[in-house]
Amino acid sequence: MHVLVTITATEGSASIIRSSQIKSYHAGDVGHLLVNVVEADGLQDKSLGRRQPFVALELVNQRFQTRPREGIWKLKWDKEFELCVADIHTELEVTVCDASETPNHVLGRVIIPLTHVQSGVRRWYRLKDKSLRKRAKGEDPKVLLEMTLSYNVLKAASKMFFPREVKYES
Repeated sequence: MHVLVTITATEGSASIIRSSQIKSYHAGDVGHLLVNVVEADGLQDKSLGRRQPFVALELVNQRFQTRPREGIWKLKWDKEFELCVADIHTELEVTVCDASETPNHVLGRVIIPLTHVQSGVRRWYRLKDKSLRKRAKGEDPKVLLEMTLSYNVLKAASKMFFPREVKYES
């Protein structure tokens, strides 16, 4: 039997632990990923009404999101999230959605392999469409992230011999 537990945090509902405060990892985890969603820019305009974009982060079966902001230019969140890393060879999915539409309209996505994370560096990531094949609509749509990855090298290496965690679709 598989049980899926979804944890969603918004501003003010979860405390963030800085990487310097982390003393140990959970039994099955190899490390932690601290993601600071700084801002987004150049998103696709809406013909009627105003957009209310938010950023969703997914790492295997963990999902966090920012609160929606109104507009499409220089949207600032400066919100930090901590994700537990069970396998260093997984990918962080970053999705920018519009909360003003039901279901939430995807404005852009980017997938970042954890092995490519440059700890402590703020970097702009260009957004692609929902299928990840073409550039997202808008004027150079992008999201600014700062990530810090800390992990145990021996645990990460030992995970290569075990099957990946199953990702459940919501």
